[in-house]
Amino acid sequence: MKMQPFTTSKRVDAGALFCAALACGALWVSASGAAGVREGQWSLTIITRGEGVRNDFAAGMQEIEGMSPNDAAKIRGLLGGAGASPTAGGVTPTTLTQCLSNDNPVPQLPGTAGCKLNPLIVGETVTFEGSCPNGSSSGEINYKEDSLSGRVKWTQWLNGQETNTTVEITGVYAGPCP
Repeated sequence: MKMQPFTTSKRVDAGALFCAALACGALWVSASGAAGVREGQWSLTIITRGEGVRNDFAAGMQEIEGMSPNDAAKIRGLLGGAGASPTAGGVTPTTLTQCLSNDNPVPQLPGTAGCKLNPLIVGETVTFEGSCPNGSSSGEINYKEDSLSGRVKWTQWLNGQETNTTVEITGVYAGPCP
């Protein structure tokens, strides 16, 4: 038996057909959970590196080591309260926990309050650009089932000088948001 090609006397709008196929594809991706952010609480490790930060911290740590134990403890307490934990080799990673979702896929980093981001989710990758009161940021976060990794480049104007900072982020899924 010979197969006959499918024909119809009705005219099909190719644009409508494409939109329907696109909508079905989007629903399939959403329903399968294969793309986007695994929504929930994430345990994040953040390492911040700025131009000259390693040398500045190393020099500062040598200076702190020469202080009295009481004064050195006060300085370390002040630095830790500002979100920085200096060591002789640079900055110790900061750990924090945040709820992330497809509506809020970019971790909020210390010092970024007031930044407005424009995230774009394609598959398991989130790219974004943002503007902050004293600068701008851009980056990429890659989600893989129970883990994430990414990098943020942050440019700020402090005291009339441009500073460039790179933030490396890694994380693991910790469970549902409370």
